[in-house]
Amino acid sequence: MNALNAVADLTRDQRAKRRQAAIDEMKEGKSQADVARQFKVSRNAVSKWWKAFQDEGEKSFQARYSPGRPQRLNSEQKRRLRKMLLQGPKAQGWKTDLWTTARIAALIKRQFGVSYHRDHVGRILHQLGFSWQKPQRKAAQRNEEEIRRWLAEEWPRIKKN
Repeated sequence: MNALNAVADLTRDQRAKRRQAAIDEMKEGKSQADVARQFKVSRNAVSKWWKAFQDEGEKSFQARYSPGRPQRLNSEQKRRLRKMLLQGPKAQGWKTDLWTTARIAALIKRQFGVSYHRDHVGRILHQLGFSWQKPQRKAAQRNEEEIRRWLAEEWPRIKKN
């Protein structure tokens, strides 16, 4: 019973077992104060559990699952979005090859009719297995051959001085 007494970090099933054990103690005639001390909860909690048991019976201490808000993009839509993202921004109609959360939000709106704030898009990307990355900025007129030559010839000369 000591595993049921730890209040912090209990799962739904553990909390349900704790409620059931507390109700069992109440049925045996223990006071609410004693049960509250035994399970390290408030007397108010025990009172609520007991009232719920009287109103609903055994159903009152069963684990309750809350599914949360339904997703706005289903798994098929997310799979299609991932495929579009991997094709790159240019394939989706943008002039540059850089994804931003604002662009992805616009793509989701255009393709699926679902609006997301650009700040929330990062969570969706994480679900799809993408990580945040910042592109390296390089000048458009950059000459890689001249850079290699300079590093090989000029830099060693400058470095010696």
